[in-house]
Amino acid sequence: MVSVGWIYHYIYWVQFQGGGLYKHLRATCRWRKKRLHRKHQRGQIPNRVRIDQRPEIVVAKAHFGFTFNVIKNIEAYPFPGSQGSYGWFGSWGPYFRIDPKQDMIMILMTQMKGWHYSRREIFENHLYNAILDL
Repeated sequence: MVSVGWIYHYIYWVQFQGGGLYKHLRATCRWRKKRLHRKHQRGQIPNRVRIDQRPEIVVAKAHFGFTFNVIKNIEAYPFPGSQGSYGWFGSWGPYFRIDPKQDMIMILMTQMKGWHYSRREIFENHLYNAILDL
């Protein structure tokens, strides 16, 4: 007795030799790449940073979670602000901060992909400089 698996194996062997018998099958064969002799890449974090190479703002423990932050130690915080101010920033650029000491709410509504800390720093610097100059 001949099994179905052997028949398919034979048909694909004939296809490899240049035959056209595989065209009469109901379903085509899925050719898959095997992961032999390749480095294991599942579960790897791209561009990861070692824990001893963390930025100073993380060491100061001013940020927690994904986007929410609270300034706990103003001496360790590299940007202008007040002790106890808090806020959040989104992935496409919206920014919100409350500074209770200065009695100020900052809102920056933008929609820019690739939002960087430098834009937020410039926004905060201009606001705090405007308040301190008054």
